[in-house]
Amino acid sequence: MHGADAGDLFIDVPVGTITYVKQEGKELFIADLQRSGRKVIVAKGGKGGLGNVHFATSTRKAPREAQPGEDGEKHNIILKLRLMVDVAIIGLPNSGKSTLLSALTGAKPEIAEYSFTTKEPVLGMVESDLRSYVWLEMPAIIKNAHEGRGLGNHFLCHTERAMVLLYLLDGCRPDIRDNLNDLLREVELFSVELVKKNSVIAVNKIDTFIDSSELDNIKQKLNACGLPLFFISAKGGRGLSELIAAANNIVDDEQAKRITKSEPEVVYRPKPVNRKRLA
Repeated sequence: MHGADAGDLFIDVPVGTITYVKQEGKELFIADLQRSGRKVIVAKGGKGGLGNVHFATSTRKAPREAQPGEDGEKHNIILKLRLMVDVAIIGLPNSGKSTLLSALTGAKPEIAEYSFTTKEPVLGMVESDLRSYVWLEMPAIIKNAHEGRGLGNHFLCHTERAMVLLYLLDGCRPDIRDNLNDLLREVELFSVELVKKNSVIAVNKIDTFIDSSELDNIKQKLNACGLPLFFISAKGGRGLSELIAAANNIVDDEQAKRITKSEPEVVYRPKPVNRKRLA
């Protein structure tokens, strides 16, 4: 009779999803869904048609005529997920990333003696002072990962939201400064913005050191980089409380700097599409 409107179609996506529309070969940004409950209109429905009551006249009381309505917008929508994390652990193979995440959180990543046991990002929750912090273990990054070596470097996209990057180094490696330089270079090649993030260094496996001179030697090699330096044993639990406190304090400071503002519902208006108006 009156021409009913169709209901809205909602598609649930994970928090942290970034929406784009592909237009003329380019990906145009629409919205970043960083918080639960936020909505974005990516395609607007067509105007509803008139029902038969609108065609009634004094001599034509019950017309059998109506309009089906106009076509809605059609777009190629691209969704990309960026994990919502506080601290991201980055390291070479066998540096102890999985052991560290397992020691700090309830996560149970695969731990083995061979390289690349972690093949996708693993999340864990660190409980500290009645608060929870999300820590992320990244798959191992090796030299020239940007060229596709190892597992590549595309996983680094999930560190873009992290407030702290934790570079985990194997203290038993004689070339530890070169290891750090390789990690920093791969991160920078992926994104210049990533190397600008707050970062700390953790030297793992100190339980294997014979005397303190080994620690002093490593300090001399790494102090020049200017990043906070921690010595830990993920397996033995040494130094973990200091590392957690330092990383989480940085997260708290960063969150305090961010002023939460109420954001209105986003309406995206792409270029007009060809549509046939129905008479």
